[in-house]
Amino acid sequence: METQPNEEATSELLAHRTLTDYRQGREHIFRSEQSLQWFVRQNRERLVATGALRLIAGRWHALPARFDAVVLEAGQAAAKNQAAA
Repeated sequence: METQPNEEATSELLAHRTLTDYRQGREHIFRSEQSLQWFVRQNRERLVATGALRLIAGRWHALPARFDAVVLEAGQAAAKNQAAA
């Protein structure tokens, strides 16, 4: 069976960025590479479940729109926890 080209899949694949590239333009959120790595460690399960983080060719890649959504959700949850304390 031959796989047919899928423009949507191709577009999504091309949108993936390495974590280093993902961080560019988001340095105000992730001030260092280590802070991004910490966020990934703390939220890996959710990032993978949502398709925000994928292992492609043995390297982790972020799908920016989905990754950003997880960052916002995590930030909202942290704010709620802080406000309740």
